Amino acid sequence: MPYTSKQIDFLAVVIQGKRMRGKRIWYLIPVRALGGRLHINLYPFGCRKDGEERFEKYRGAWGLLEKA
Repeated sequence: MPYTSKQIDFLAVVIQGKRMRGKRIWYLIPVRALGGRLHINLYPFGCRKDGEERFEKYRGAWGLLEKA
């Protein structure tokens, strides 16, 4: 069952891998930006073939917490 905007405000995602040498990439995505999606794709190492990077603006977007 998916979460709703009444239950949570943000989705926090951390990406960490062996190639990243201990570094982490964080995304802080407002639930309203998900548009009801149950799945999302993130492209931290490059863009899709069509150039759409819908959620890249939320990479490291910790300032959104101050506005909430």
